[in-house]
Amino acid sequence: MTFLRALFVQTIVAPDNAARVIAGMNLSREAGWMALLLAAILNTLIYFTNIALVPVPDDFWVPIIRTPLTYLVASFSLTVVLVFALFWAGQMLKGQARLPVLVSLVAWLFCVQSAADLLFVALFLFVPMLAGVFSLAAGLYGIWILINFITVAQGFPDRGKAVMTIVLALMGLVVGLSLFLSVTGLTAMGIR
Repeated sequence: MTFLRALFVQTIVAPDNAARVIAGMNLSREAGWMALLLAAILNTLIYFTNIALVPVPDDFWVPIIRTPLTYLVASFSLTVVLVFALFWAGQMLKGQARLPVLVSLVAWLFCVQSAADLLFVALFLFVPMLAGVFSLAAGLYGIWILINFITVAQGFPDRGKAVMTIVLALMGLVVGLSLFLSVTGLTAMGIR
């Protein structure tokens, strides 16, 4: 626990150093994927805790996933696709990431995000006015952490290529998801 607490603080204070620590652990491929799955399970628990504490109206304009298994599968699947998109986009830009390292970094970022989500829930319950500001700040800072993680994982000399990697990965995700939805017909049926 002491190591994880120190790594969490380092992730907030110096994300590039935290990325080097995680990369230096040389987790096996299996351990990285297992960590990613555990992070997705943790995120699912926090998501449904949030919904239980702050119920969402049935006519809410954003579709809400109401079953834990569906949320877990969707969350884990999208994260896996994101990992591969970041890996391939980085390779296109002459990055040198090893997939197990990238998986480990994304799994850790997922855990840090889960901690931020817990803090958001606490703020929403006790100081609702700060919750929105905290959520926005945490989201933006999460992008900064991801940029640093990609820079270290891919061995880029600067953060510019990491930003390009993220942009290319997101463009690939949008194109791939829209193709998938149009082929399966989910856009016409709606998602429930």
